[in-house]
Amino acid sequence: MISTIVSKEQASYEWVDVFEPSVTDLEILKEKYNLNQASIKDSLEPEHLPKIEEFDNYTFIILRMVSATFKDNSDNIGEITDRLTIFYGADFVITLHKKNVEFIHKMKLWILDLQN
Repeated sequence: MISTIVSKEQASYEWVDVFEPSVTDLEILKEKYNLNQASIKDSLEPEHLPKIEEFDNYTFIILRMVSATFKDNSDNIGEITDRLTIFYGADFVITLHKKNVEFIHKMKLWILDLQN
């Protein structure tokens, strides 16, 4: 699900957050922000290791965070960590995640509070 957290009408950039991104969501973002197909492919890979790549118009980052719900017998990166994917350019930030990311949730609430 794509949601705009900060629009260009509010600031000099746009922040789009995507929770449980679908292939359709990523195609929409690819077209709108001129994202590289390799970045889209990597963002769909559930156990992709952390990385950072620079492209002409944006930087692509995959972060791994220790999951609050991993079990003692977890034995792979997908079970132990949650992934956060970030695309950022001169006038946009895109965050992608399949699970709730607490600090993003808090930032959304803070921004909404500022807007009211």
